[in-house]
Amino acid sequence: MAQLRWTGHVLRMGDNGLPKPTAIFCSKLEEGTRSRGGQRKRYKATLKANLKRCDIAPPELEELVLDRSVWRSHCKTSVQQFEAGPFRTLEIKWEQLKIGTYLNAASFPCDVCGNSCASRIGLYARRRTHLPT
Repeated sequence: MAQLRWTGHVLRMGDNGLPKPTAIFCSKLEEGTRSRGGQRKRYKATLKANLKRCDIAPPELEELVLDRSVWRSHCKTSVQQFEAGPFRTLEIKWEQLKIGTYLNAASFPCDVCGNSCASRIGLYARRRTHLPT
């Protein structure tokens, strides 16, 4: 949320003093190389990913930040919705686990003994126990 608020602040800034804020967000490096291996994301890529997670279209960003109070409320609600999503799925899984439907939803029945396994690899291991030695 802090990144979205700061982005709104920078985009609302005037052109005096600092370079044009949109030029900072939209520019690319002209010189230099990146190190080998897994690359760290740049600010622009992180901002774009966060906007996508919060259902804010990047082309509409400059229009949304013009009204400060609307932007702050929009950021707050979208971040709350984004953060509530994973917790809700965990709550659903926890409820299904308590009831016992979570493991039975994707069960794989053994054709020899009839026991149900939670995964295909478990079914494979179960079938190996029925092989003659």
